[in-house]
Amino acid sequence: MRALSLMLAAVALVLSAGRAGAQQVAPEDVKVFEAAAAAQQAGKLDAAEAGYRTFLEWYPRNLEALANLGVVYAGMGRFEDAIASYKKALEISYLSAPIADPPMSLSKLPGEKWLTGR
Repeated sequence: MRALSLMLAAVALVLSAGRAGAQQVAPEDVKVFEAAAAAQQAGKLDAAEAGYRTFLEWYPRNLEALANLGVVYAGMGRFEDAIASYKKALEISYLSAPIADPPMSLSKLPGEKWLTGR
């Protein structure tokens, strides 16, 4: 169970670092997100869930809210919901975008013709 919680937390961290799906948030709406985060930190997971869900009604592509909601669900033992929240975030995030070219550091390795075809 601890391993699953750690895995879910790691996924949340990766998702919250993404930039795709980032949206401008109105200053008054930030308060709803902050209240949900404060409730999450205080262990008030029902209030945190309600806050994140409200925020996601306004900003359905917000990766941080989706990831945090996944963490809340995991904390509640609702792992199916946590996975669904993370999956939705992954669909939005840059992690699901195909990579057109290998990174420079990989394409320049000596003797690694299979990476670049040269």
